[in-house]
Amino acid sequence: MLLVPAIAVAQRVSEAPEPNSSTTTATTVACGIEAVGALSSLTDEDWYELVLTATADVCVTAGPGAGVEVRDTIVTLLDGTGGPLRQNDDCVQAGFYSELLAPA
Repeated sequence: MLLVPAIAVAQRVSEAPEPNSSTTTATTVACGIEAVGALSSLTDEDWYELVLTATADVCVTAGPGAGVEVRDTIVTLLDGTGGPLRQNDDCVQAGFYSELLAPA
């Protein structure tokens, strides 16, 4: 029997067309897929929906990109009813960009 190690390559999903700024217009992301988006203005919000079918770690990171430079981001993790579970405004290692880690 020959065992070949699997190489993990991150798959990406781009944000949905604007507006994707609410729970009803959020871009759906499958577990294990990287979501990539860009803020189009200083007031733009990008929302993503991740539905977990089992216990999993969740990591959300905001950082500089190709869109409008936004110097301060906020990441909020909501439960299935839209209630806040966790929030991060500024990450120590990323300055004003946000990073939210939610271990299983």
